Amino acid sequence: MSDTPSPTDQEWNTTRAQLGDREWRLDNLYTIRDEEGQAIRFVRRDAQRQFDREMWYRNLIPKARKIGFSTYIAIFFLDECLFRGGTVSGIVDRTLDDAESKLQIIRFAYDSMVPTLRDHRRMVRSNDRYLEFDNGSTVSVGLTYRGETPRLVHASEFGKVSVDSPEQAKEIYNGAILAVPQNGFVFVESTAHGTGGKFCEMVREAETTRLAGRPLTHLDFRSHFYGWHRKPEYRVPNHLVVVTTEMREYFEELRVKHGVSLDADQMAWYQKQYTSIGPDDIRSEFPSTSGELFYSSMEGAYWRRELTKARSEGRVGGLVPHDPTRRVNTFWDIGEDCTSIWFHQTDGLRHRFIDYFEEEGGSLQSACGIVDRKRVERGFVYEKHYGPHDLEHRVWSDQSRLRKAVAAELGVNFTVVPRVADKSDSIEAARRMLALSWFDAQHCARGVEGLENYRKRWNERLGTFMPDPIHDFASHPSDAIQQGAMGLQPEKVEKPHRHSLEKQGRTTSWAE
Repeated sequence: MSDTPSPTDQEWNTTRAQLGDREWRLDNLYTIRDEEGQAIRFVRRDAQRQFDREMWYRNLIPKARKIGFSTYIAIFFLDECLFRGGTVSGIVDRTLDDAESKLQIIRFAYDSMVPTLRDHRRMVRSNDRYLEFDNGSTVSVGLTYRGETPRLVHASEFGKVSVDSPEQAKEIYNGAILAVPQNGFVFVESTAHGTGGKFCEMVREAETTRLAGRPLTHLDFRSHFYGWHRKPEYRVPNHLVVVTTEMREYFEELRVKHGVSLDADQMAWYQKQYTSIGPDDIRSEFPSTSGELFYSSMEGAYWRRELTKARSEGRVGGLVPHDPTRRVNTFWDIGEDCTSIWFHQTDGLRHRFIDYFEEEGGSLQSACGIVDRKRVERGFVYEKHYGPHDLEHRVWSDQSRLRKAVAAELGVNFTVVPRVADKSDSIEAARRMLALSWFDAQHCARGVEGLENYRKRWNERLGTFMPDPIHDFASHPSDAIQQGAMGLQPEKVEKPHRHSLEKQGRTTSWAE
């Protein structure tokens, strides 16, 4: 961005002919405030120009913090409203203050234009949440959008909304995003916030479509990733920072594998951020590649460190085949709204999770059928089935029988895990198990997503996390793995004779 002021009235006659050129308008006509609050001419940065070239009808913008896309989208909306009559546009955000601040960007840019142009396109209505121009174009802001059919929609910080307020995210998606016609434009931008929610789902679906090489329809989303290194200001003098050997190896990997070449001042800036916020948050707050977007879980997650470490060690995200020489355990959570089952093997010390099943609103009978189907399809030979204490309850429709008896008739003989008096005990047991676990990427993705998003409840009044967990989609796989962690009695590991080791030459492990 330049500090050149907006055109004056004297310059109006010379710039008038250029108003028909959108490219000229976006780099010359509008004024914004920079991060210090100074009024400056808006000029698109390299990342914003790239986005302009690659823009689609439905756009996802997963990004690092403060790259500048909210400002760009606000200026884009203003330009469309001024030069395309009848443009109906909506901006939704996670808080009203955030939404209104984006409208302020538009209002300031309009008020800073030369009077001659403002007289040509007058603003006829203006308040904190709504602008209307004399050509019928409007901009409204809020937590959701319901109203006229919008041609433009901007959903800001949708990642955080998706995880923290899934009902609000559903309303935004159904009420705003789906309301945009095929020739309209949608901008969904956000930093990553955990590995669950609608935003994560949308980004992963768009990436799957891209990798498959399938052509996009006007209703398909295109994902545009922008890492922290795309912001020119993210740099500090390198002679003031010691960059560790570990970090230099990371930067070299970025260069070789991803083509991301950083200069010394950028490396120094990233090192400072890494030291300040730590390895758990650096990738979600300031991702270098699209693969880092959903790498770590959000603040308040119970097992964020264990799962971050598991990913860095390659224990999550790879293939973990079924070992046919070992029996399979199942860990269950049975709820009225969802049933979750983990399929697990162990050598007595380490744990491999080779499959996961989840069914909303399913019956005990249906879940037992899945266990038998896995036996047939994948060749599982079962050891024990660990289930919750409420299996000792009677069947609602037949008070003469216990639920575990019904399951036994269907071929699943449960080992009932007693109810824990303190939830923190089972959470800690699962933490110890996760430190020695491998998860199969193909069959366990949904379950791992739940484990990464299992988090403490936030108390708004006290401004702190409470010890009890939030009950949402993440509860079910997390409660199921806790059943196994509390109930499992691993087989004893027989130490091989020295003679057999010498003859074998070396041992094998699941990590190899």
